[in-house]
Amino acid sequence: MKNDIIKNNVLKLDLDGYKIREAERMIKFRLKWINYYFKIFPAIVKYYKTHKGLHVYIITSRKMTPYEIIIFQSCLNSDWLREIRNYKRVYDGMLSNWNLMFNFKFTFDNKKHIKYLSKEKFIKSYMIK
Repeated sequence: MKNDIIKNNVLKLDLDGYKIREAERMIKFRLKWINYYFKIFPAIVKYYKTHKGLHVYIITSRKMTPYEIIIFQSCLNSDWLREIRNYKRVYDGMLSNWNLMFNFKFTFDNKKHIKYLSKEKFIKSYMIK
């Protein structure tokens, strides 16, 4: 892989089947260990309700390589198939827009009107000091 890997400081989690309280407990516990070993401190955490669970965006204290992001997102229980697809995009060299998170899903009805299947709904965010 090239040395000029685009780095980012956002973890994007797709947590299907999670409620907010259990997600917060799990994320807090696992982020402590990620921070302990890799010095990645979460600065801002944002939660959004989805049709199947939650989307969580974690802005961190330092930039990470795409491979670090994929590993940490996997460790934080992000959807396994999403992370496999992320890895494949990075592996194939697609570095500009590889960590996709859709904030809505839609289809078209028989009159070609947009029909939303699901949308993110903001729940809460907080800064960690």
